[in-house]
Amino acid sequence: MSDGSNCHHLHLHLLPCYIELIPLVNKNFDGYPLKDYNEIKSYFSSFGDYLYVEQNDETMMFYPTQGEKIPSHYIRTIIAQYLGKPERANWEIYANQKDLTYAQKNLLGPFKHIFPQTSMFNREYKSLS
Repeated sequence: MSDGSNCHHLHLHLLPCYIELIPLVNKNFDGYPLKDYNEIKSYFSSFGDYLYVEQNDETMMFYPTQGEKIPSHYIRTIIAQYLGKPERANWEIYANQKDLTYAQKNLLGPFKHIFPQTSMFNREYKSLS
């Protein structure tokens, strides 16, 4: 989806560190703070397509994106840039075996039963280094 077309599924980003992601997304989108998850449905009814961001401190934001062209890998890109590792925004291009193996074993393992079909668990990676 590198053309910024609509995506009819979700991407869940679980970060093993604290990043204030909301201020980074606020640079590109206007959002609405949420008090609880139930508000997503009413905002979706009003606005349609959206980005949802929740931080460790439980701050939640709804960003309407109807009609917007969201760059492919948008959230991963702003996270990677924030961390000073922009080359890691697209994990299909940055397929560093050591990093991916570490993530599979230490970060994704507890979620494997929830997302058993995800490509992260079912793909063999070739190191680019």
